[in-house]
Amino acid sequence: MDTILIIDENSRRAAFIASVLTERTQTAASARDAMELMSKGSHSLIILSVSLPDMDGFELYEWLRLNPPTRSSRVWFLLDRNDEQTAAACMRLGACGVLYGAPAQISARLRRAGLPLR
Repeated sequence: MDTILIIDENSRRAAFIASVLTERTQTAASARDAMELMSKGSHSLIILSVSLPDMDGFELYEWLRLNPPTRSSRVWFLLDRNDEQTAAACMRLGACGVLYGAPAQISARLRRAGLPLR
């Protein structure tokens, strides 16, 4: 079974997202932790916060695209708030989508994307 990796410094938000997805999930609170998890297995989907304590989310995205094991993983960016310029930049980079807002909004976006939710 594929695993979804949620990379978010906000542990509450990461736990919420993990709780609504039916697929196996892993969470990481930093880029360093995420890189370690990614070195140990494949992830079909990566939900990536743009603001991490040790690396910008955009930098980590570039790292993902340069590394063969993660190059084909689908990536959704996670924003702290609705910021149209940042969301547009995420989509230009090749993200599958952008998540932001309250838990209900995040669930609705995941559902519209066709991801398996509880």
